[in-house]
Amino acid sequence: ACQSVSVTGEFQTFQHYFKQINLSVSVPADMTKPAIRVCITGIHDWWFGTEEGQWTSMGVVSDGSYNIPEGVIYSFPVTIGSDRSWKIVQGLAQDDFATEKMKATYNELLEEATAAASL
Repeated sequence: ACQSVSVTGEFQTFQHYFKQINLSVSVPADMTKPAIRVCITGIHDWWFGTEEGQWTSMGVVSDGSYNIPEGVIYSFPVTIGSDRSWKIVQGLAQDDFATEKMKATYNELLEEATAAASL
């Protein structure tokens, strides 16, 4: 069962930057807090930037990194500057399992794009 949650209080930190945010999410009840935390963390990193030496994952346009073809929107490890610019983190080690999962995800994206284009 899902529950709808209105989130305003969690965003008090951002009150200076956003007049008011009302985010409504429908997620399984046992996933509500983790889902909200992911949203908050993502908005925080995007707005304030990642801390020095830290990175986050974000869907961005590929520059060819990690063997994902250029121009594809894909989730990569990124650093985000205080000016909200992002940069794909280079050189992270990945084992065969991670490489195969990335290929599988890319192939799924291609299938979805093909299906959407035929609509």
